[in-house]
Amino acid sequence: MLRPVIELDDLSFLPLSGDLTPAELDQVLTRMGGYLDDETDPLTALLDTDLIIVPGGLLVTDPVTGVVIEPGCCGGVEDWTGWAQVLAGGRHQFGHSPETWAELRDDVVQVRRDSDPVPVRIDLPAAELPAMLRAVQQDLTGFLGLVRGWAPPERAGELARLLDWSLRITEPLALPG
Repeated sequence: MLRPVIELDDLSFLPLSGDLTPAELDQVLTRMGGYLDDETDPLTALLDTDLIIVPGGLLVTDPVTGVVIEPGCCGGVEDWTGWAQVLAGGRHQFGHSPETWAELRDDVVQVRRDSDPVPVRIDLPAAELPAMLRAVQQDLTGFLGLVRGWAPPERAGELARLLDWSLRITEPLALPG
């Protein structure tokens, strides 16, 4: 299973979806704005940038074993569409410290984290990855809907367009085949 998450601090992630409470939404957008400029109010910081970067990425969970692989350092939600490259035979790195990546091996997407002392691996059926990515896109679309209610009406459309463009939320997924 894949879930888009924002890293709130070094120890916690919050899933992004249309299910966020108003307090969680405010926390998420404040974190995004503070990541860009912690001296300015979050809305101004978000709207004064050309590209929004969201610390976090896709959280990978093995539903059978319960093993979780969190996005690594320098991963971002804006990189979520890179997972589609894995199906074309590419390798997608989604963070380091520890290094975390996904690659296609036969009919399995292997997701790996080189952690000390024990590396972790989750195998996802490659045939299921497109549906997982569409679910991520639905979660992000729901989140985008909430954003429109967070900003003042005169700025809501501008913020939603910028987030949509930066995170490639409504862009068609480039899935092979």
